[in-house]
Amino acid sequence: MARHLKNRHRQRPAHESSTNGNQSIVSMLQQLRPPWSQAVSDKMLARLIVHENLSFRIVESPYFREYVQYQRNTNHIPNSADSARDWIVTGYEEAKSKVRELLAGALTSIHLSIDAWTTPQLTMAILGIVAHFVGADRKLYSEITLLA
Repeated sequence: MARHLKNRHRQRPAHESSTNGNQSIVSMLQQLRPPWSQAVSDKMLARLIVHENLSFRIVESPYFREYVQYQRNTNHIPNSADSARDWIVTGYEEAKSKVRELLAGALTSIHLSIDAWTTPQLTMAILGIVAHFVGADRKLYSEITLLA
């Protein structure tokens, strides 16, 4: 393993390290992470907003901006909710075109399963539609669409 770390990852084995073994593990994990880029950061922020159902205005919050700047002071955070909305709409359009390509290349019929439910407070009705099919790469796909 020591030779593998040294040859493949330019990492000195723990017994050769001038610091403790934990530092070697931390260094190794940092090397596995892809390098930081603003584009990746923007996509991750858009995904966070959508997944956690946050307001687009979170990017305008001085406390959120302070937190993100503290993590990496070179991060650019959009100044308005419109920018965050634009990122999310762009991401949606990209995902929609990928799903259309998948559906167009389906080798089988496209089978739909549908489920409907409401929130516990009965404030929102949700309809989930799943398309099941075998794609051009001969893999089984289950693409989900939620409508609220």
